[in-house]
Amino acid sequence: MFKLLKANLFRLKKDNVFWVFILISIGVALFTIFQASDTSLSFDIPLDSLIVIHFDSFGFFMAFFVSLFVGKEYGEGAIRNKIITGHKKIDIYLADLVSCILVNIIVVLIYMSIVFVIGNFMFGSLQMPLGKYPILILKMIMVIVLYCSIYNFITLLCSSMEISLIICITFFAIIFFSGNVISPILYAKPYFPVTFIDENGEIHVEYSEINPNYPSETKRKIAKVVYCILPMGLENEIANEYSEELGLVEKTDIYVPLYYPIITIGIINLVGIELFKKKELK
Repeated sequence: MFKLLKANLFRLKKDNVFWVFILISIGVALFTIFQASDTSLSFDIPLDSLIVIHFDSFGFFMAFFVSLFVGKEYGEGAIRNKIITGHKKIDIYLADLVSCILVNIIVVLIYMSIVFVIGNFMFGSLQMPLGKYPILILKMIMVIVLYCSIYNFITLLCSSMEISLIICITFFAIIFFSGNVISPILYAKPYFPVTFIDENGEIHVEYSEINPNYPSETKRKIAKVVYCILPMGLENEIANEYSEELGLVEKTDIYVPLYYPIITIGIINLVGIELFKKKELK
């Protein structure tokens, strides 16, 4: 496996997709800084939020990189050659997975580093306690590993690079927009306040009414499981980490225990390896 991993990393030097991915990361970072420096904004965006504000968009770029980088091996016959030379399919699978994870971690670190260095000079230092960052970074790594596991699974089981690319992008789109369906279910309140404004312009709660659209307990449990096993859940926590820590938004009891993505990653790769072992390579 280590020889395969070394060969994959060596191949990156001449891989145009990799260098385009690096340039995209730099572009996203510079766009983030430019966006935050807009003087027309009525509020200041803290550096803590800036370094993760566009992190969720990298799932889209990961779909391109993994499907093109791994899928190219089918088009060039590299996977078949590896097997002929005595490499096991499990080693090929894991080497591709680890290669993609390492690349995506590096690319995200480039994005975060640029935003941090320039942002620290322009917008001030971090405000969230440094002790909160290890778990935040761990969550980001878990998202990267989860995305790479899904995309590697799809690509290695599709003999066509074009088809795997379409499936990976479609999967990302489903995840991205599923938040519009799941979030209202999870964050729904059983009661909503009826308020009035007094002569001084202050808002007062007069009484509370039952929310007729409040989802059933079963529906909420299903939504919570989906929320926890998809990258969307961790991405949402990463985006809200700073705001919740400083009390800018209301804290909720909706969170993703890390064993959920760990189990999901394990299942995806175990199933993927078994199916890849049985796949006939032409």
